[in-house]
Amino acid sequence: MTDFNQLDPFRRKADPLQLDLVESFAKGRISRRHFIQRGTVLGLSLASLSAIVAACGGGSDSSGGDTGGGANVETAEGAVSEATTAAAATGGTMKWGMSVPGSEGVNPITMIDLVTYNVCAQVFEYLVRSASDLSLQPMLATEWSANADASEWTFKLR
Repeated sequence: MTDFNQLDPFRRKADPLQLDLVESFAKGRISRRHFIQRGTVLGLSLASLSAIVAACGGGSDSSGGDTGGGANVETAEGAVSEATTAAAATGGTMKWGMSVPGSEGVNPITMIDLVTYNVCAQVFEYLVRSASDLSLQPMLATEWSANADASEWTFKLR
Protein backbone atom coordinates (compact mmCIF):
# COMPACT_ATOMS: atom_id res chain seq x y z
CA MET A 1 0.00 0.00 0.00
CA THR A 2 1.42 3.35 -1.01
CA ASP A 3 1.61 6.21 1.49
CA PHE A 4 1.29 9.14 -0.90
CA ASN A 5 1.91 11.66 1.91
CA GLN A 6 5.47 10.37 2.26
CA LEU A 7 6.03 11.07 -1.45
CA ASP A 8 5.09 14.77 -1.17
CA PRO A 9 8.58 16.08 -0.20
CA PHE A 10 10.06 14.29 -3.20
CA ARG A 11 7.32 15.52 -5.54
CA ARG A 12 8.15 19.15 -4.75
CA LYS A 13 11.75 18.75 -5.97
CA ALA A 14 11.38 16.28 -8.83
CA ASP A 15 11.33 17.08 -12.52
CA PRO A 16 8.45 15.84 -14.75
CA LEU A 17 10.23 12.65 -15.86
CA GLN A 18 11.06 11.69 -12.29
CA LEU A 19 7.47 12.43 -11.20
CA ASP A 20 6.08 10.22 -13.96
CA LEU A 21 8.43 7.42 -12.94
CA VAL A 22 7.42 7.66 -9.26
CA GLU A 23 3.72 7.73 -10.13
CA SER A 24 4.12 4.67 -12.38
CA PHE A 25 5.82 2.77 -9.56
CA ALA A 26 3.38 3.95 -6.88
CA LYS A 27 0.41 2.82 -8.98
CA GLY A 28 2.02 -0.57 -9.71
CA ARG A 29 2.50 -0.07 -13.44
CA ILE A 30 6.22 -0.92 -13.28
CA SER A 31 8.18 -3.34 -11.11
CA ARG A 32 10.64 -2.35 -8.40
CA ARG A 33 13.50 -3.53 -10.62
CA HIS A 34 12.44 -1.28 -13.52
CA PHE A 35 11.83 1.61 -11.13
CA ILE A 36 15.38 1.38 -9.75
CA GLN A 37 16.92 0.96 -13.22
CA ARG A 38 15.06 3.93 -14.66
CA GLY A 39 15.49 6.00 -11.51
CA THR A 40 19.27 5.71 -11.64
CA VAL A 41 19.24 6.75 -15.29
CA LEU A 42 17.17 9.81 -14.36
CA GLY A 43 19.65 10.77 -11.65
CA LEU A 44 17.77 9.76 -8.52
CA SER A 45 20.01 9.09 -5.54
CA LEU A 46 20.07 5.78 -3.70
CA ALA A 47 18.54 7.50 -0.68
CA SER A 48 15.65 8.86 -2.78
CA LEU A 49 15.05 5.51 -4.46
CA SER A 50 15.04 3.72 -1.09
CA ALA A 51 12.65 6.23 0.47
CA ILE A 52 10.25 5.98 -2.46
CA VAL A 53 10.33 2.17 -2.44
CA ALA A 54 9.66 2.21 1.32
CA ALA A 55 6.78 4.67 0.92
CA CYS A 56 5.27 2.48 -1.77
CA GLY A 57 5.42 -0.65 0.36
CA GLY A 58 8.36 -2.26 -1.40
CA GLY A 59 6.70 -3.00 -4.71
CA SER A 60 7.18 -6.30 -6.50
CA ASP A 61 10.21 -7.55 -8.30
CA SER A 62 9.19 -9.37 -11.45
CA SER A 63 12.67 -10.66 -12.15
CA GLY A 64 11.58 -14.24 -11.76
CA GLY A 65 10.88 -16.59 -8.95
CA ASP A 66 12.24 -19.62 -7.26
CA THR A 67 12.84 -22.62 -9.47
CA GLY A 68 13.37 -25.14 -6.74
CA GLY A 69 16.47 -26.99 -5.79
CA GLY A 70 17.47 -26.85 -2.22
CA ALA A 71 20.02 -27.31 0.47
CA ASN A 72 19.76 -27.52 4.21
CA VAL A 73 21.02 -24.35 5.85
CA GLU A 74 21.45 -23.75 9.56
CA THR A 75 19.93 -20.47 10.73
CA ALA A 76 21.28 -18.20 13.47
CA GLU A 77 18.96 -19.88 15.98
CA GLY A 78 20.39 -23.29 15.12
CA ALA A 79 17.32 -24.56 13.27
CA VAL A 80 17.79 -26.22 9.92
CA SER A 81 15.72 -24.84 7.06
CA GLU A 82 15.46 -25.56 3.36
CA ALA A 83 17.23 -22.95 1.22
CA THR A 84 16.34 -22.76 -2.44
CA THR A 85 18.61 -21.89 -5.31
CA ALA A 86 17.74 -20.81 -8.82
CA ALA A 87 18.68 -23.05 -11.72
CA ALA A 88 21.08 -21.56 -14.25
CA ALA A 89 19.32 -20.31 -17.36
CA THR A 90 20.71 -21.10 -20.79
CA GLY A 91 20.18 -19.19 -24.00
CA GLY A 92 18.32 -15.90 -24.07
CA THR A 93 19.53 -12.37 -24.64
CA MET A 94 22.14 -10.45 -22.71
CA LYS A 95 21.52 -6.72 -22.31
CA TRP A 96 24.62 -4.56 -22.10
CA GLY A 97 24.22 -0.97 -20.97
CA MET A 98 26.64 1.32 -22.73
CA SER A 99 26.49 4.85 -24.07
CA VAL A 100 26.76 5.35 -27.79
CA PRO A 101 29.71 7.40 -29.09
CA GLY A 102 28.90 10.77 -30.63
CA SER A 103 27.96 11.39 -34.24
CA GLU A 104 31.62 11.71 -35.23
CA GLY A 105 31.89 7.92 -34.95
CA VAL A 106 34.59 5.81 -33.38
CA ASN A 107 38.08 7.05 -34.19
CA PRO A 108 40.94 5.63 -32.09
CA ILE A 109 43.07 8.68 -32.91
CA THR A 110 40.63 11.31 -31.64
CA MET A 111 38.93 9.44 -28.79
CA ILE A 112 38.51 11.64 -25.74
CA ASP A 113 36.05 9.77 -23.53
CA LEU A 114 35.86 6.43 -21.78
CA VAL A 115 32.89 5.26 -23.84
CA THR A 116 34.82 5.54 -27.09
CA TYR A 117 37.84 3.87 -25.50
CA ASN A 118 35.68 0.92 -24.39
CA VAL A 119 34.31 0.49 -27.91
CA CYS A 120 37.82 0.69 -29.39
CA ALA A 121 39.14 -1.86 -26.90
CA GLN A 122 36.48 -4.32 -28.09
CA VAL A 123 37.04 -3.96 -31.83
CA PHE A 124 40.55 -2.64 -32.46
CA GLU A 125 43.99 -4.05 -31.72
CA TYR A 126 46.68 -1.61 -30.66
CA LEU A 127 50.17 -1.50 -32.17
CA VAL A 128 51.89 -2.09 -28.83
CA ARG A 129 50.95 -2.36 -25.18
CA SER A 130 52.61 -1.26 -21.96
CA ALA A 131 53.91 -4.02 -19.71
CA SER A 132 53.90 -3.67 -15.92
CA ASP A 133 57.49 -2.36 -16.05
CA LEU A 134 56.34 0.26 -18.64
CA SER A 135 58.27 -1.40 -21.45
CA LEU A 136 56.48 -1.67 -24.80
CA GLN A 137 55.33 -5.15 -25.81
CA PRO A 138 54.30 -6.08 -29.37
CA MET A 139 50.68 -6.52 -30.33
CA LEU A 140 49.83 -5.70 -33.96
CA ALA A 141 53.33 -4.27 -34.55
CA THR A 142 56.18 -6.79 -34.40
CA GLU A 143 59.01 -4.25 -34.71
CA TRP A 144 59.28 -0.47 -34.45
CA SER A 145 61.97 2.17 -34.68
CA ALA A 146 62.23 5.95 -34.54
CA ASN A 147 64.24 8.34 -36.71
CA ALA A 148 67.11 10.35 -35.18
CA ASP A 149 64.96 13.08 -33.58
CA ALA A 150 62.00 10.73 -32.81
CA SER A 151 59.66 12.79 -34.98
CA GLU A 152 58.70 9.76 -37.11
CA TRP A 153 58.21 6.14 -36.19
CA THR A 154 58.28 3.10 -38.47
CA PHE A 155 56.24 0.03 -37.50
CA LYS A 156 56.42 -3.45 -39.04
CA LEU A 157 53.00 -5.08 -38.79
CA ARG A 158 52.31 -8.79 -38.61
